Amino acid sequence: MVANLYQASNSNLDLSQKFNKIKQKYAIPDMKKYDDNIKELSDMDEKKFEMFMEDLKRLKNCTGIFPEQYCDYLIKLKIDPNSNLNKNLEKYFSVFKRAFEDKSQHILKKDGIKNYIVQVSSDLNKGIRGLAGFRYIQYDEQQIRNLGESNIHAINTMFHECRHALQSKHINSGKTLSANEYKMLKEIFIEQADKEYYKRNYFFMYNEIDARIAGAKGAYKYLKDLGLQDRKIIDADGTDFFEYYLEHQKISREDYDLAENKRINEEKYEDVNITFNKILKKDLNILKSAPIFSLEFDENGKRKSGFTILRTFEEKLQEARQSKPKAKEENLSILASILKSKSPILNSIVVQDSNELLKYHTEDKVIKRYRDFIIENELLKTIQTKGKNGVLYIQENEPKESAIEHFNQLASNLYEFAKQNPEEPISEKILKEIQPYIQKESDVLVSEIEDLKQIDKEISPQERKEGLYAISIMMKEQDNTKTRNLQDKEIDN
Repeated sequence: MVANLYQASNSNLDLSQKFNKIKQKYAIPDMKKYDDNIKELSDMDEKKFEMFMEDLKRLKNCTGIFPEQYCDYLIKLKIDPNSNLNKNLEKYFSVFKRAFEDKSQHILKKDGIKNYIVQVSSDLNKGIRGLAGFRYIQYDEQQIRNLGESNIHAINTMFHECRHALQSKHINSGKTLSANEYKMLKEIFIEQADKEYYKRNYFFMYNEIDARIAGAKGAYKYLKDLGLQDRKIIDADGTDFFEYYLEHQKISREDYDLAENKRINEEKYEDVNITFNKILKKDLNILKSAPIFSLEFDENGKRKSGFTILRTFEEKLQEARQSKPKAKEENLSILASILKSKSPILNSIVVQDSNELLKYHTEDKVIKRYRDFIIENELLKTIQTKGKNGVLYIQENEPKESAIEHFNQLASNLYEFAKQNPEEPISEKILKEIQPYIQKESDVLVSEIEDLKQIDKEISPQERKEGLYAISIMMKEQDNTKTRNLQDKEIDN
């Protein structure tokens, strides 16, 4: 009986000791003694630093994420060339790894993003620094381990991947998209239909351009916030990181132009708008998944004419102007972006639309500006495309009129507009592009019809089946003896 009581007493003592150990392990440590160093981002002596890291390990066990100031402190120590403690961090890499993950959580939280998994992982494919997916972000562990004074790419990667999370939030929110987010949405559907599209066009994807800019901006500001702007932080190849990030945070108009209509892969042009048009025609359910595309396409997946979109834009612009208080009308930026699209697709609708558009009169400076965008980027772009590379992009299943007849009619419409409206700034551009195809101020256009007919026969059935195909037109120098009036000719397709 006594023995049993003794054993029970010892058992209770063991439980009490275990409880105290657990309580001690998960008790929030007193971090006030480190406040001065944390606030000033200054070095501690090694003994104090050891205590600090051990307290962080305890803190890790009893808080959801590290307070942001501790994340910043450790990251600063890791990359500051003047710090004596960065080498000591290797011993506590698991704590530093957690701090890097939690810094990302703080960035996401400021953007209103919750419930994301952020992980430093050794499982990423070689060469991939970071990866953002649906509600998760991963960073390459070796990149984080190598973070230091001569390699701070991980900072850029952190802001880059967090930007992808913000893009996903906006696009899936059901709220108004920006013009670039609208194009990102197009590319999401293109990627789903063509798994190789991302690889081919990585550098010219709208979401990647946007994330690269955000990465550079974020890294540059963060390094300044850490007080490192006076340090010379040089990459192994001699690059000054501050100069690099300052340069790369600028929005590159050329990058966005390449993203829209000059994607080049092994001499193949991939236009985001043309590519999306082809995919939409094959899967009209996209319009149900993303009703925002009804701004640009009808229920059959056919792109609306520039003039139709312009009238929609004008209507929404007037609604925004008349609202009290004045509001920025939803989708105006998207409509404006569509109007400025540089994808030349020549068909009978474009020709008919050009008649209405060029006869449309308005005194509204904004509407007139966008009318000129359509003339320059949809109509004149077609003329320029033929002139530069001999290619006209034609839609399948159009009326039997040939591509050259459409081209001739379009050129004639533009020429008449320029003659009748010499005071319009766009008229000068029109005449410059159209003049090579006009002789003696008539609607007579120069072309080699037999060459056109022969090349048209060589278009493969597969190219026609895909929905968009190119008809090449052999361009030759003007020869008055070969001038033909195409209005009196009929091409047999």
